[in-house]
Amino acid sequence: LPPDSQQAQLVQQRIAALSSGQSPGVVDDARPGAKTQPHNDTLSVALLKTIGSMIVSIIVYTWLFSGNGLTYGLEFATGFVLLMLVHEMGHVLAMKYYRLSASPPIFIPFLGALINLREAPRNALEEAIVGIGGPVTGTLAAVVTYLIYLQTHSPLILELAEFGFLLNLFNML
Repeated sequence: LPPDSQQAQLVQQRIAALSSGQSPGVVDDARPGAKTQPHNDTLSVALLKTIGSMIVSIIVYTWLFSGNGLTYGLEFATGFVLLMLVHEMGHVLAMKYYRLSASPPIFIPFLGALINLREAPRNALEEAIVGIGGPVTGTLAAVVTYLIYLQTHSPLILELAEFGFLLNLFNML
């Protein structure tokens, strides 16, 4: 980077902040190097993003699962997306615990869901706990789903439990 460029100055400021042990904050593009509070969506916007993307995912998964030997289409797709929501909420709870700013969960068919951190965790422990939060809550949801199967003997519930376990195992990779 040319030494007099805005990008070079931002990189140098970030290096200086990290070297001093201070949290560098989030850089505001309008004022190079200025620290600002990370932006959080309002509750209504966050719910709209999450629920809207869940509905799209349910529609896509209904179409996908209806023709591939699974007999439950809409029911399976809805349960599958709800299991993913529980998984994502594990990440959200960990981020809230550490007061990290993040986007709401956004569901993307065929990929799962994602949450974008708007600020970095302060250390490796925070990052690890945020990362493991989803698989922990997701696996607990799969266990509860399996316990429901043991009471109901519903093949749909068993398929959801199996997919829940696989989802969280895959996420650990």
